[in-house]
Amino acid sequence: MKPTIGRIVHYRGPGTSNGQFQPKTYPAIITTVHTDSCVNLFVMTDVGHMNINSCEQGENADIPSCWTWPSMAPAAPAASGRPAYQQRVIDEKAELDDKLSRLKPFFETPVFAGLPDDEKSRLSQQCHHMEQYSSILEQRISAFAA
Repeated sequence: MKPTIGRIVHYRGPGTSNGQFQPKTYPAIITTVHTDSCVNLFVMTDVGHMNINSCEQGENADIPSCWTWPSMAPAAPAASGRPAYQQRVIDEKAELDDKLSRLKPFFETPVFAGLPDDEKSRLSQQCHHMEQYSSILEQRISAFAA
C-alpha cells in the first residue's frame, strides 16, 4: 500500500531509555509523504499530540520509532445478525425494487409517450432486466435461510 496524505497509520513510540515508559503504539495521520516508506505524522497520544518528522515505515521491533499500516479488522455482522455480504444483497434488492417501483409508472406518463421509439425500447429492456435481476436476488435471499 502506498502512503498518502490523510491516511491513518499506527506510530510505534520508542518509550524512554530509562525504561520508565515502554514502547507504545498510537494512532497517527500522515501529513507529508517523502518516499513510499518515509512520512511525517501527526500522532495522537493519551495526553495530547505530537508531530513526528521523517518517520520510517517498519515492521521490525528493533526499529525504535516507526509507522505501520493498521491491520484490517474483519467485517462486523450487520445489525440484523446476518453476515455483511447477505445484508448487502438484501439492501441491493430493496434499492433495486424501489427504482423499479418508480420506473414502471413512468411508462404511463406523457413524457414517456413523447420519447423516440428506440429510447422507449431501451427503457423497456432496462425494466425487464431489472425485474430479472430482482428475481435472482430474491432467490439468493431465500437461499440464505435454507
